[in-house]
Amino acid sequence: QGRRGSSTAIPRRSSQIHPAMSLVDFSVAPSVSVDLASQQVETAKRAGRKGDEAAALRSLAKAQLISGAHLDALQSATTALALCRETSDRAGEAGALQLAAAVQLARGLGEEGLYAAREAVKIYKDLKDRLNEAATLYTVAEVRIMAQDFKEAQASAQEGLDIAKSLGNKRGEALLLSTLSAARLGAGAKEEALVAKEALDACQGLPSGEAGAVEDKAIDALIAVHAARKSLDEAMDAVKPVRDRHQSAGNKSLEAATTVKLAKIHAMQDEFSSAVMVAKQAVSLAQDAGDKPCEAAARGQLARAHLAGLGNDELEQAQKFATEAAAIYRELADRSSEAAVLEVAINAVVAKEDYEEGIRIGTEALERFKF
Repeated sequence: QGRRGSSTAIPRRSSQIHPAMSLVDFSVAPSVSVDLASQQVETAKRAGRKGDEAAALRSLAKAQLISGAHLDALQSATTALALCRETSDRAGEAGALQLAAAVQLARGLGEEGLYAAREAVKIYKDLKDRLNEAATLYTVAEVRIMAQDFKEAQASAQEGLDIAKSLGNKRGEALLLSTLSAARLGAGAKEEALVAKEALDACQGLPSGEAGAVEDKAIDALIAVHAARKSLDEAMDAVKPVRDRHQSAGNKSLEAATTVKLAKIHAMQDEFSSAVMVAKQAVSLAQDAGDKPCEAAARGQLARAHLAGLGNDELEQAQKFATEAAAIYRELADRSSEAAVLEVAINAVVAKEDYEEGIRIGTEALERFKF
């Protein structure tokens, strides 16, 4: 069913099922800002301390990757790699290779990062650094998922998972289980992909301050499996107790994040009024928690729910909430997420046949984003 006055029908089901998901950081070490890391690089360079410069460049690459400045991050990782090789810093070399692979994955160019990730695995094996070996196997698995090489993806994820379990690293275990689920789903093994439930269970062993992104990934993996199995009611049944647990604990940030996922499930079930209502609840919870990233995610989901509805009023709301989400992401310097919600805004204005506005938004975005 198309919209009134439009020759283009907009799909009612949101396409939110992706076999390869975002690369959540394996480490819980805090990252520094781009500005601070840049200052550290310059300080080390002026002092002629190449080892410190390489370490600062790796911190800078990580900060740039998080902010979505992918080309800058790749340049920083590449410079760090050269310095580490010059100073025979094998651990630093592996870290720079791992960062380069993660950047290429974020750019959608996983194949270009595969060699770097495999080389990092070899170095970590030589150094007997089991934790970073598992972390890099996680990167390899995600890269292979992107390339639809699900056999190697499963093998790498399983190898990393075995290491994480042997180390008692619950964060790594949850991430690798989520990735293993995605790899199995990509290979068509829907029932075996239900290890995503184990990933979600593993998140319960994490401190609340570490759970957010890892739990998000596990829930997304579980939703994807249930969508493929046509059993989204089971996904809803799995996520609601998680939301209720966070509510009971008084953790509004995590409650808001899981509420966003419930809104996503409603949208995937074509329950658009419920999707809008639940997404609004998530916005309110995130605002109460003062959690800007979660508020942006909630507004983005609210925009997607409105986009899937019918009528110009819904499209106006979709554009409004997508624009608001984009503004928050811009404030947070999260360019990847900003670009994603601007796509929703463009889809909304195009569906209204306001092509000039769509071109304006798209042109401005292209001028600002260099991935």
